[in-house]
Amino acid sequence: MDKSELQKQFEDEQDREAVAEFPHGNIYLPAYGEWCERKVLSLIDKAEAYDRLTSGGKKTLKEWANMFGMAVAVDQNREAACFVHIPAMYPNNGKGIWTNSPTHYGEETYLLPPYLIDFKGDWKDSLTLPDGWEEKCSSTH
Repeated sequence: MDKSELQKQFEDEQDREAVAEFPHGNIYLPAYGEWCERKVLSLIDKAEAYDRLTSGGKKTLKEWANMFGMAVAVDQNREAACFVHIPAMYPNNGKGIWTNSPTHYGEETYLLPPYLIDFKGDWKDSLTLPDGWEEKCSSTH
């Protein structure tokens, strides 16, 4: 019996058979069915995210952070910026900004147009890191 690419991928990842062969026909094992369902749902999620990203509409801070691979934060004026490193918050009379920390002073920041940002929360809670930065930051401390 020739196995499909999907069956081969399952067997490589799971280190077990996807199909049991019997004289009167093959039976697809339950683990393979569950794996395929998760794979399809994951692809649907990715397709929906891709559609959002390519639609030209507003994007969440997490989507911007992941797209640029940089930290993103919104200041009190609702202006968003991308940072190469985790920025510092500087409150000033109840208002404030996010800026490079003293150890990264002078590094470039990149502004994002406010009309492209989907964020309605408090600016103080806006710092958003791209996926993987949380682990990277915790492993360096």
